[in-house]
Amino acid sequence: MLISKKHFCEINKLIQKFLFASFRHIMNKLYARHLIGLGLDAKDNHKRITRGDYFHIVGGSEETHSDMQEKTIKLVETLGRKGKSIVTASDYEFFETAMELGINVFPSDNN
Repeated sequence: MLISKKHFCEINKLIQKFLFASFRHIMNKLYARHLIGLGLDAKDNHKRITRGDYFHIVGGSEETHSDMQEKTIKLVETLGRKGKSIVTASDYEFFETAMELGINVFPSDNN
């Protein structure tokens, strides 16, 4: 099968675009921001774990765990109204929104 130079260039561009999009998706997954909520006040030995896309909430009393869940949902919804997510928001947008909602956020050393 013979392909003209014009068609070859178009196919090459499509392949590069696809590979770049796939690579970017993989890199976003590998180096994505991840929110971790850690509660340390449980006295009932009950294991509380809530997982979602880009967040984990672990431990705490029933009240503390519920509060962390509520704040995380508010954070995700607030960022969503701005067309962002935990991962796609800039550091400034993420930290500003978290602070507005009363969430204590500590950046990792990787940033």
